Amino acid sequence: MKKVIAILVLGLLWCNVGFTRGMGNCIQGDCINGQGTWTGSEFLIIKNKRIYIGLHGHIYVGEFKDGSKHGQGAYTWRNGRKYVGAYFNDKKRGLGTFTWPHGEKYVGEFKDDKMHGQGTYTWADGNKYVGEFKDGKLHGLGTKTYADGGKYVGEFKDGKYQGRCIKGDCNNGQGTKTWFAEERYVGEFKDGKRYGQGTMMYIEENKYVGEWKDDKKDGLGNFICGSNIIELGILDCKPRRIIKGIWINDKLTDVIKINF
Repeated sequence: MKKVIAILVLGLLWCNVGFTRGMGNCIQGDCINGQGTWTGSEFLIIKNKRIYIGLHGHIYVGEFKDGSKHGQGAYTWRNGRKYVGAYFNDKKRGLGTFTWPHGEKYVGEFKDDKMHGQGTYTWADGNKYVGEFKDGKLHGLGTKTYADGGKYVGEFKDGKYQGRCIKGDCNNGQGTKTWFAEERYVGEFKDGKRYGQGTMMYIEENKYVGEWKDDKKDGLGNFICGSNIIELGILDCKPRRIIKGIWINDKLTDVIKINF
C-alpha cells in the first residue's frame, strides 16, 4: 500500500519558480493598467538570477497594473502548462489552479509564485493530497490518498511524511505514532523524534525492538523479520528470522545472535 512520495521534482519545479514577462507584445486591450492579452517569451528567475528563455508562444490574458500581471488572469505556457487565478505584482498569489500537460493538477493557494497555504494536488495516476503547503512543498497537516485504496493522514514537513501522534507525548516523552495503517511506533521521543527505547512495527510484519537516536535505529536492538527479504546492512533479513545486534545510523553493523 505504501508508496514513496514523489518529491514532484520536475512538476513542482515548474510550478514553484518565478517567471516574469520578457520580450513580447500586447496584442489586445490594455497591458499597462487594465485588461489585456500579452504574448511572447519570458525570463526565468531562480534565486534572484535572471535567465532568458528564448521560446515564444506563452500567452497571458488578464488584468495588468503598472505593466505587471496583477489581479485575475490566465497564463498558458508553450509546453501546455497553464495557470488560472490571482496575480500580485507579476507573481502568482492567492487562489489559483495550475495544470500540467501530463495530467497533474493543483488547486489552492499561492504565495510568491509557489504553492503555499491550503490546496489539493492530484497526480496523473490518481493519487491525491489535500492539506497544507509551504514554499511549494507538502508541509503541515494533510491527507494523502492512493489510487489503490491506501491512505495516510498526518503531518508533512518539507514534502515528507512525519507521522501522526495518536497517544501520549510524541515530542518529549512516551507516545504512539503512526504513519500508515501498517506502521506504528510505540516508545520514547525527544524533540519530536524517536529517541531511547521503542518498538517500530513496519509493513509486511517486520518489527524492530530496541534503541533509537534522532529517528534512527541506533544501539542494541532486535529485528524480527517479516514475510519478505530486506537488506539491513551487513545481513539480509530472511522471513521469520530474529536478529539481535548493534545498529548505527539505521544500519545493522554488528550481529550478536541470530534465531532462525
